[in-house]
Amino acid sequence: MEVVNPVRQAVELVLFSLKPDTDEVAFLALNATVQTYINTLPGFVYRALCKQSDGLWQDIVFWQDRVAAQHAQQLFMKSEACMTWLAMIDPASINMQHSEVMFAKLAERLAC
Repeated sequence: MEVVNPVRQAVELVLFSLKPDTDEVAFLALNATVQTYINTLPGFVYRALCKQSDGLWQDIVFWQDRVAAQHAQQLFMKSEACMTWLAMIDPASINMQHSEVMFAKLAERLAC
């Protein structure tokens, strides 16, 4: 299924490193709580948390549109669980970008 996106879904890409003393297992355990919160945010579509071989992390979130992404960012910063999760991240390493989806294709075997 191919989709040319007239609504312009937004992608939030956050690159970051964990603080040197952060326990990765604890970080991922808290991520489950963070995800439960993100699931409640208006406009949330999809999220993947990835780790590169060099230790850099990628948090990739698809939102209904840029407005939903920006609103979610404000709400995220008010969540106690999210702030605890962010405290495990090296703030100097954070690089956040928002982009509009211009084209997307879901694998046929995954299409509903």
